[in-house]
Amino acid sequence: MLIRNLILILAMLSLLPLGLLLMRRIDRYLDGNHPDMEQKKAGQGPRSIFLSEKSSDEEILQAIHDYRKNHEHLSIVISEEEKEKR
Repeated sequence: MLIRNLILILAMLSLLPLGLLLMRRIDRYLDGNHPDMEQKKAGQGPRSIFLSEKSSDEEILQAIHDYRKNHEHLSIVISEEEKEKR
């Protein structure tokens, strides 16, 4: 029983450096791609606008106007949220 436990402990300890190496490589990859992704997102702005039922017509028109300034291809989808009946 003692030998099995020792083998298990040695096996787990041998996997630890492999896991650390893998995590370092993943971190390096993500750090290299992060600035590129942030730069792409900076020029886009938000992809959607959520307006509540309390928004006035002027607020809705202003939000659409502001959104259109930064997005050439604008599609508008208007939907009504279904509320649960109790």
